[in-house]
Amino acid sequence: MKKSVIIKPLFLVAMLLTFHTSYGQEQDSIPTKKSKFSIGIAVSPEMGYRSFSPTSKGEKNDFLMNVSKPMLDSLESPKFCYSFGIYSTYQLSKRFSLELGIYYANKGYKADDIIFTTVFYPEETEKGSIFYNYRYIDVPLNVNFYIINRKVKLFLSAGLTANILINQKNIVKIDNFDTSFYNDRKPTRNDIAPFNMAFNGSLGLEYELSQHFNLRLQPHYQQFLTAIQESEFATLKLYNYGIRLGTSYHF
Repeated sequence: MKKSVIIKPLFLVAMLLTFHTSYGQEQDSIPTKKSKFSIGIAVSPEMGYRSFSPTSKGEKNDFLMNVSKPMLDSLESPKFCYSFGIYSTYQLSKRFSLELGIYYANKGYKADDIIFTTVFYPEETEKGSIFYNYRYIDVPLNVNFYIINRKVKLFLSAGLTANILINQKNIVKIDNFDTSFYNDRKPTRNDIAPFNMAFNGSLGLEYELSQHFNLRLQPHYQQFLTAIQESEFATLKLYNYGIRLGTSYHF
């Protein structure tokens, strides 16, 4: 009788322990639900250039179309640019997310084989380059569409960017020649438009390092929709393309 009295409580304790262990294992096997928000940092080496488009009046100007534009197109070329900043995404569904960012961006283009001289030694000439640097705060808003949304994610992204001008500075570079006379001493805004809008398009690849951390590789393209300079004959717009490298934390 005593044995059965002792065995019954022990049996109940064993059952409770077994239930607690199995319940704990089940709880551990359930994945922790992630937030829809993530935040990341990114840097992008890029190439920048410009589009030079004549207006309807410029198209009727023979000198502009036959001399000025061909000469500029032969001298000017893309230059190295860059951007860096932060971005945040909100997952709308399995296939779609919204992404908002803020980036510091160096844009522009360059002109090569420019002949320089000085008023003191006009007979001495050198060939050099002029780098047109435009510094912006970019605020892009994009919609991401996930073609593959697993551990490896493949997505298309498109949207608009507000480009807020900080300043513009031209830099002259000539081998074996003092360029301090030519270079702007301080960045200026001159007659550059203080605000622009641009179109963004990209193809992105993300890899989940862990439950919370992702790595991103994103070839992208940006084209200004509005002109940075405009006259009655022509408009000047910037564009750039590059590869954005980033990492994000998913809450």
